[in-house]
Amino acid sequence: MTRFVQLPRFALGRTVALGAIALLLASAVGCSRPKPESPPEASVTVEPQSEIPAPPETVLVSSDGASRLTLPTGWQAENQLHDSAELQAANYERKLYVIVLSESKEALKAEEPDTNWTIETHSETTRKLLEDRLKAAGEIEVGDPVTLKVGAYPAIQYEIRGKLGDLDVVYLHTTVETSTHFHQILAWTVPETLAANRTELDRVIQSFQEIPESERSPVPSRTESESANDEPSEAEPSPQN
Repeated sequence: MTRFVQLPRFALGRTVALGAIALLLASAVGCSRPKPESPPEASVTVEPQSEIPAPPETVLVSSDGASRLTLPTGWQAENQLHDSAELQAANYERKLYVIVLSESKEALKAEEPDTNWTIETHSETTRKLLEDRLKAAGEIEVGDPVTLKVGAYPAIQYEIRGKLGDLDVVYLHTTVETSTHFHQILAWTVPETLAANRTELDRVIQSFQEIPESERSPVPSRTESESANDEPSEAEPSPQN
């Protein structure tokens, strides 16, 4: 049986307004202070500034050591978006989320020997499970299929819009086929921010890789930068089957 036992949970973003408050305070102070008299002009030598390196990205390895995602700055590993996903990550500030569910072709064939499992079949089956759960909360919109490559792997992607409880949500449902597995990559956000964040979601999806067997070693689905004292994420329970 294909794995999609629940709707992914939609974690609430943690909004931090300190930067905006600081800017307002700075503006208020600047407006209230009298302008000083202009000092005498002096020659100023401007030293060229060195380029500031971009913050490093983080590689997130799956719980079974078989796959990975590369997370841009602002993203972190998660474990509360789905009960059994191999990979889970979120950018809370921008309300961006992703999970990966992987299934062995050999296991699928053993469980359902009469089914001809192709990338189209797997995409349709898992997508229908998602759509049926979203329909319980109202009408949904499903876009046309897009054929693409995720790295070197063939993939099919659908854009699906619906509701998670009372919250509008849009999913990018991407099915990736490798020689041994089907991988379901599910990325989601709120519709009003999709246009601004689509490039970053595509970037995370495109970063997916299977790890060669010779390099695999089961590890916790966490990044190196996380510690055992991480705070729990703020996630809302999703409707269950």
